[in-house]
Amino acid sequence: MLVGRASFKEYMEGLKRGWMGGVNPWSLEADVKRKIEGDGVFDDPATAQLRDAAAAERDSAAANLDDPSLPSNPSPVPSNPTGLGFLSRPTPPPFSPNNPNGSQSAPSIPAHLHLPPSPLPPQPPILFLPYTNHMGFKAFPYFIYQFFTERHRVRAGSEAALALIESNTRPFQSPTREDQGVTTDPETGKLTRQGGDLDFDLEGESFTRKSFKKFPSQIETARKDYYDALRTRVESVLDLQAGRRQMTDAELSGKTKVEMIDEMKDERLKKEMRWYGGEDGYEIVKPEQPVVWDPRWDGWLRVFVKSDDF
Repeated sequence: MLVGRASFKEYMEGLKRGWMGGVNPWSLEADVKRKIEGDGVFDDPATAQLRDAAAAERDSAAANLDDPSLPSNPSPVPSNPTGLGFLSRPTPPPFSPNNPNGSQSAPSIPAHLHLPPSPLPPQPPILFLPYTNHMGFKAFPYFIYQFFTERHRVRAGSEAALALIESNTRPFQSPTREDQGVTTDPETGKLTRQGGDLDFDLEGESFTRKSFKKFPSQIETARKDYYDALRTRVESVLDLQAGRRQMTDAELSGKTKVEMIDEMKDERLKKEMRWYGGEDGYEIVKPEQPVVWDPRWDGWLRVFVKSDDF
């Protein structure tokens, strides 16, 4: 049961990722951890300076080795010029879909297992329920109209329930050759046609508020504000652990909680998971984004219909 076009887009995107995206193990938490690890957010500034100095020294040594004007057998560069062994550890293998942990011992999944089954397994029939979310002052006339015409919504809900009870279905109407190619409004960038059942509730999507476009920038602002505040918190904890400051009276009395780096890492991971999920979801449901379709799905899906439409 898909209520509105946004739900339709999410469902079709889920079909694409689930059946056409291979069988590699994946989790949002692991993916976000991989993206943010090693970015130095929780590094001690003093340690970071030593690491940067070591990296600059290694880069300089590598450049000298490539310089043809230098002797062919230059003196060897010390493997640990700073005396900090953890700064000179070898770089782990790069991430790959078949090896998400970068470990050479992780088993590789054969390529043929990533191919979707043919034919695709049957899916439950889809029940389309159009829904337009009128919001804002300009939508006030619609509120008045809907108040006096609630009978139309009641009838639509009753007909949908009857379609489920009778279980009459038809094949999902895929885009025809004439429909192929997404059509958009040159002024707004919103979709005006995809073809077939992919045009479900397209009119309702035209009422999406302009402020919805600000959603990515709102996430960017929230992320920036969080990291600006986090930098001060991390420095305070590291200074306390390194003995560069003493506990305050509020911390000693328990009025102010003494934060720990591990707790802040967990907090940051949860926020990044929410931000990454929000950004991904926005790209799926934004008005200018078409509904996902794959030609191999032709004849695969079915749609509930009323008995008089059967």
